[in-house]
Amino acid sequence: MIELAHVTKVYPTDTGEVRAVDDVSFTVDEGETLCLIGTSGSGKTTAMRMINRLEEPTTGTVRTGGRPVTEQDATMLRRSIGYVIQRGGLFPHMTVARNIGLLCELEGYETARTTSRVQELLDLVGLPPDTYQSRYPRELSGGQQQRVSVARALALDPPIVLMDEPFGALDPLTRRQLHREFLSLQDILDKTMVIVTHDMDEAFLLGDRIGVMDAGKMVQCGTADELRAAPANDFVRDLLEAATPEAPGA
Repeated sequence: MIELAHVTKVYPTDTGEVRAVDDVSFTVDEGETLCLIGTSGSGKTTAMRMINRLEEPTTGTVRTGGRPVTEQDATMLRRSIGYVIQRGGLFPHMTVARNIGLLCELEGYETARTTSRVQELLDLVGLPPDTYQSRYPRELSGGQQQRVSVARALALDPPIVLMDEPFGALDPLTRRQLHREFLSLQDILDKTMVIVTHDMDEAFLLGDRIGVMDAGKMVQCGTADELRAAPANDFVRDLLEAATPEAPGA
């Protein structure tokens, strides 16, 4: 469903250039969740943002559904890929219903169809429509805003969903609750997902596989058991040691 083949992203600087992503290759199978983990500046977010062309690769090829993304219209590509960011990224001047239904409107859905889809999605993420659809983001808790952001990402029923630190700004109790809800949703929806995180516990819990990035390179990619059995280097070993013992089996 997703493939990065020898992808490099270079940014020019006053003193030369920075390789934010350096010859990275990985695939994500249909229905699989891949968590990209690494420290700040490791290239994980840049790698993910090249999937929906929010960043363009300097070299290499990114494919979705077997087609290079550069051969796909950028706007249509992004509408076919759900995108969830930290703190939700909701439009503050729009109600919950408008935030969720915006893409439906842009796709030309009739009003009744949009309303029905919004209500369906609010039910899906555990927010009763009668209570929440007329509220504004400022009237929601952080966890509620993230639920609305997930609902918006699912509005057009995309086969792929990208999530950039979706739970990083939340308190531990809310994070654990949303983790459980996310896993239940994934069982229902069976989407192909890429999640960027800096938390190995979260990666172990949510990911079918984990891709560890450091200094722009993919240093290891595998299941939690594979990483624990044979960490590729000291960086991976340090990340594993920072994880709580129960996380891999959570």
